[in-house]
Amino acid sequence: MAETIKNVSAPTIKKIKGNYHVGDIFHTVNNYNSRRRKIQFEPVTTGLDIFADYPKPHFLDEIFKRARTEQLLLVGGNSGFNKGQLLKYVAVNLKTEGLEVKECSEFEDFYSLSTAIQEESKRSVFILYNITAEAISYRFADLKSLIRTKDHILLGSTEATYDSWMFNDGVDNPSWFQIPERSLYSKEELQSYLRIGLRKKGLDLPVPTEEIVTQLSGTEQVDMFIDLVAKSDKKAERSVIQSALEISAKDDHSGIEPWFYSLSNVDKLIVIGISLFDNAYEGQVFAGYDRLLDACWKQRNKDLRPIDYEDLIPLGSYFKAEGKLIHGAYDDQRRKVIQMAWRTHKRYILSVIPELVEMIRDSMNPQKYDLDLFGSMNHRLRLRSVLSDTLSDIGLQSFEDINLPLLIIASNDDMVVQLVTAEAISRWKPFDEDKIYEVLKIWQEDTAKRLLESTDGRNGKKDENKEAATLLSNVRGTIALTLCLTSYYEKENALSPKITGLLLEFLHNEEAAIVDRMQFAVENITARHPTAMNHLLRDEFLRYSYYIAPISKGLVTAYYNGLSSEVRAVLYDWLAHCKEMKDRPEERDRFDHRESILSAVIYTLKYLDYETGHKTITIAEAFGILEELRKNNHNINIRQFVLDAIVQLIGVMFYSTEQLTIKLIPNIDASEREEMVWGFREKYLTQRQDLEGGEYYTHFGDYEFDTWSKPDNRPRTPVEKMLAEWKLGNNTVLTQIALESFVEFQEIEATERRLIDGFEKEKTKEEKEKEKKRLEYEKKGLPAYEGEIKGGIETEAFVKLCAPFVDQNKLPLLRSMYSVAVFKNLKEEGADEFITHLDDKDSSMVKKVVFIYKLFRNGNVQLSDNPAMSSFKSALFVTLASTTVPVQNKKLLKAFAPLLVSVEGLTTEERNVVFTKIKSYKQGWLKTSFTLAKNPILFLLICIVVLYLVFKILKPIF
Repeated sequence: MAETIKNVSAPTIKKIKGNYHVGDIFHTVNNYNSRRRKIQFEPVTTGLDIFADYPKPHFLDEIFKRARTEQLLLVGGNSGFNKGQLLKYVAVNLKTEGLEVKECSEFEDFYSLSTAIQEESKRSVFILYNITAEAISYRFADLKSLIRTKDHILLGSTEATYDSWMFNDGVDNPSWFQIPERSLYSKEELQSYLRIGLRKKGLDLPVPTEEIVTQLSGTEQVDMFIDLVAKSDKKAERSVIQSALEISAKDDHSGIEPWFYSLSNVDKLIVIGISLFDNAYEGQVFAGYDRLLDACWKQRNKDLRPIDYEDLIPLGSYFKAEGKLIHGAYDDQRRKVIQMAWRTHKRYILSVIPELVEMIRDSMNPQKYDLDLFGSMNHRLRLRSVLSDTLSDIGLQSFEDINLPLLIIASNDDMVVQLVTAEAISRWKPFDEDKIYEVLKIWQEDTAKRLLESTDGRNGKKDENKEAATLLSNVRGTIALTLCLTSYYEKENALSPKITGLLLEFLHNEEAAIVDRMQFAVENITARHPTAMNHLLRDEFLRYSYYIAPISKGLVTAYYNGLSSEVRAVLYDWLAHCKEMKDRPEERDRFDHRESILSAVIYTLKYLDYETGHKTITIAEAFGILEELRKNNHNINIRQFVLDAIVQLIGVMFYSTEQLTIKLIPNIDASEREEMVWGFREKYLTQRQDLEGGEYYTHFGDYEFDTWSKPDNRPRTPVEKMLAEWKLGNNTVLTQIALESFVEFQEIEATERRLIDGFEKEKTKEEKEKEKKRLEYEKKGLPAYEGEIKGGIETEAFVKLCAPFVDQNKLPLLRSMYSVAVFKNLKEEGADEFITHLDDKDSSMVKKVVFIYKLFRNGNVQLSDNPAMSSFKSALFVTLASTTVPVQNKKLLKAFAPLLVSVEGLTTEERNVVFTKIKSYKQGWLKTSFTLAKNPILFLLICIVVLYLVFKILKPIF
């Protein structure tokens, strides 16, 4: 029986499975982790010499002018033009003016990008390839402001439309440059480019170059013309030249077909192989092709060999290397290549499908270390996206041949994998919409029977029957994801009834695997189609409390994405509908359909941004709605949610909302007052994370923030400033809430004080020793040189863990090496070479120290390389501690355990350094587990006592 989720009543509403419980409805949306991984810009070492033959478009001067004046230039339009090459040419020219040039093909979000830019001290030119408004969280203005503040220049290319960037209406954004579709080059520039190309191919044509370029408008067309002529056996005949001109002059990719069929069989397979990885990273294209070659094609054709960059040169007219990506020069080029190859190389394409599916699976396996294919999370994500598009294009040729592979992926229990199938099928919408619903109907109606029969579920094998039911739930979850992605192709608020109809079929299914995917689907469909989904959400989905959060998130997203008026209409429609629904004021703790609708309204209002240009719903209007709900509802759940929303909005607006809150807040009971105080406590902790400049860094639960040795030097948070005003006001309730909140803040600060006292004492001790040393030098008439890099507690912990494997006379050197490595932030890839300075003749010792160094720095180690042997004590430590250590840190626990239990002499502070690397907070059980593991007899006695007590309790029962 698959795991199910029940609709919940009010007392359990905060325990709903997953991210979508009401008590923390938007935690993953509005509270980003301020310590997330930053991107790394890569320096561009290319010089101007490589651009000696680069054809200059006529608008080049305007590009340079915009780059210098605007400092942020976004180049869009004309998908066939190589924008990446243009930006690199501009950047390399700016490099001669003393600027650094750096590039990045992919980044996680606006935060990671902005942080990396802020940390660049030298004036730089940044190149970003194929960016979207979504990738920078629609914060174009903030990005431009940052670039100007730091006096950098940012050059970006995009395939997204101008409208998708949501610039201010009615005003052309000067940072945008639209590449023209035609007439990009002067006649003289094209002639020069043509002559260079003909010379490289050794071609001498009987037609003047002036005559040829009159029929061609761009370098891509010139490249295609040269390529077609070069492949002809009758290069000098005018008919061949005229035919090549006619094909090349077309703006579509009709020239691909004669070009493809003119290739040798080996070259055709190279084109097919590259197309299967169209728009992947360069390394992924080559590594993916090699893998297909070894696994599938080499046995069919002995002439095939691995490819390299030289193999791409003849294909330059049809494949572009832009940034770090290789992709087709034309829209839908992969689909066109697969369509042509299906006639002649169908068996080759079919033979690689299982290997493509295996690559998708491997991309989810962190143990797979192929750096070219799976080098980073971005590499893994892009590979899945590319292969999804490839399977989709194959499916357009023959669904029968792709059905089973897609079904296998769909039956996976990981949503990231399921999305591969969902994306593949939804991409058929512009080409064959009926096929989408035909496939989904087959899967929904027939797959269950087929899966159950394949595992012989009718013969009483319960385990197999359960497995089949799980697979079926996963497939149905994938159907929900497919409907979601298909809705992206619909016009806003013009949602197909086929999509809503299929969604309703899953609505009453409470299996966890399906509910989770439905939550994702409902959120994202609502974000694009709030009006079309209005009554369906209100009358059907909001009968289930676990859809409150995804619906609210979808409405908030829609509000920001230009549908604010539609969202406002939906909210007022729901409020009016609730007034008509029967209320039962005597049942204050109920949570039924009416309360679910009201909760969705409250949480949508709670997370709208009232400070930006979205003014369709004002802060005063939102507070008015909340006041009305509070006045007319005695339901304890609705009152609690309204109060929670008030705290949230106060935290956002502070002083501007104070007058509005005065008539709302006094009408509260004691428990609600405590809720408010706790809410301000959370605000305080969140805002403390934004303060910078303290001498120390403190962990407090899940929060991390700067701490000052002198509290008076710390800047006040916005919530402290607001509560200070409340404290001095005339409203007694506000004053008392403020005072209670300050008590909570003081408890946090007292904990901070205790945490830093130890650091202060250690600092005082070091200062005294330094002063003593200085006085000793002064007596001798010498200056006190204080250039030593202080290692600190972590260095001592590292040295002690290494001590059993290092000669004692080398420990001082090792101590200095680690201090320098930390000071210089030595990267992992340089660790092996650096640590050979310890002893370049003892590679065994160096390998052991390198293991411990990498373990301390980032945990990227192979457990089999651990120099400390596993023992009963270390195994017991791992077993006990694993219950509270996060999954991603269990490898660190297993690596550190043998070292910790085998090395004596670590102080409590040094051991705590290691514990913090394993788990950064709530280390109580981790430390207890270590104590028990070091003293197994004590652990055994505790177990005996526990068993004895259990026996005494159970004995009367038996």
